[in-house]
Amino acid sequence: MKKSVNRGNPQKGSNIIALLMCVVGVVLNITLSYVMSVLELPLYLDTLGTVIIAILGGYLPGVAVGFTTNIIKSIMTPVSVYYGIVNVLIAVVAAFFAHRGWHKKVRGVIGMLLCFGFIGGALGSLIPWFIKGATNSSQFLGDFIYQTGLVGEGASLFISSLIVDLADKVVVVVLALIIVHFIPDKYHGFFGLHTWMQNPNSVDEKVTTKKVRRVSLRFKVLMVLILSLGTIAITCSLISMDVFRRRTIEDHTQLAMGTTILASSVIDGDRVGEYMTTGGNTKSYKETKRLLEKIYDSSSEITFLYVYQIKEDGCHVVFDIDSPDTEGEDIGTVIEFDEGFKDYIPALLAGNDIDPIITEDQYG
Repeated sequence: MKKSVNRGNPQKGSNIIALLMCVVGVVLNITLSYVMSVLELPLYLDTLGTVIIAILGGYLPGVAVGFTTNIIKSIMTPVSVYYGIVNVLIAVVAAFFAHRGWHKKVRGVIGMLLCFGFIGGALGSLIPWFIKGATNSSQFLGDFIYQTGLVGEGASLFISSLIVDLADKVVVVVLALIIVHFIPDKYHGFFGLHTWMQNPNSVDEKVTTKKVRRVSLRFKVLMVLILSLGTIAITCSLISMDVFRRRTIEDHTQLAMGTTILASSVIDGDRVGEYMTTGGNTKSYKETKRLLEKIYDSSSEITFLYVYQIKEDGCHVVFDIDSPDTEGEDIGTVIEFDEGFKDYIPALLAGNDIDPIITEDQYG
């Protein structure tokens, strides 16, 4: 009887090794991306691990590495999650070419490069147009092409993105093929997740095995899509919440700063001492308070408007405009410092400028 030959088929527990290789691929992507960012080079190299794992392990490990890379990068740069589709498509193309052995042929390598360059360049140039905060690393080259007058601004950015991304993918593919070349064929089987039946059993195993737990390709694809889309939905929701929160804080900060500048413009600082001495019983004080009331009424977003004189024993009220729910304190009332202001007391006493403070104390 002819004996079966093990051609790199994984041994028991190889899925753990495959998962570890996926982790290595993600770490490689993020590390190279960080290095390129620190060196300020117009390259990314954040798909090298994706391409290597996709060539050696197939579709699922490659997609997992590509998508996970962008999820982790989105922790520091939220817009990175939107580039996840680029990394995923590159993984699919790399696995497709490798499955047919085209990555070992010159024409196949050229085709892979063109596909990678188009995926990264085309999508990479479109995403910044639709996503606020996304930057185009080929902006400088795009401006240079635009200044030639040969094409418009949009076309210039598109062309520059294709050129830069193609250069990046040339480096990625060359490095990936070199690394794959030095990994013996007998170890290639350890890069695939075999519970998903990516690698077929040997002929003898097919004949002698009576009970095989099979998972249909349709079910596998469906599960991958569900997990991927679910992860994308959750991630995008979290990013949207974070963007909304930041935008809300930014809008309210600008409103507070504008209100502060306007209020300070109607107050004569040289007469504050007079106001405090007379208890506000002067025409100037009453006119100023009426102006502050008009400023307060100008926006429903303003909850409190008050002017304090900062001293070591606390905040001395100069003006405190009544709100619908809270009556303002009388002039001269001393209010203790809130916890949120304690770190800023020295600067306040010295009369220094301080940035807007977000607190959850008595007055929000």
